Amino acid sequence: MPLRDVPSHQPVGAPLPGPGDAVLDLAFAPTGAKLHAAGAHTEARVHDVDAETVIQALCRLVPAPLTPAEWAALVPDAPYRRGTC
Repeated sequence: MPLRDVPSHQPVGAPLPGPGDAVLDLAFAPTGAKLHAAGAHTEARVHDVDAETVIQALCRLVPAPLTPAEWAALVPDAPYRRGTC
């Protein structure tokens, strides 16, 4: 499931995995931090799309602070923050 910036119509990050079959319904949580995707024959998938939550999860996976180049490759839509990880 590709996400796009509404004003520019440009892709935002890597596509999210879908529910396993055709996506029939999408809904953001009231806070905008989660995206729910449902298909015809599978349970709905919930994706965390809050930038801070995604960055924290990424930081738990990397062994050392990210360089600016690594940050740009992994978190292209957020400005580099020294010492984040």
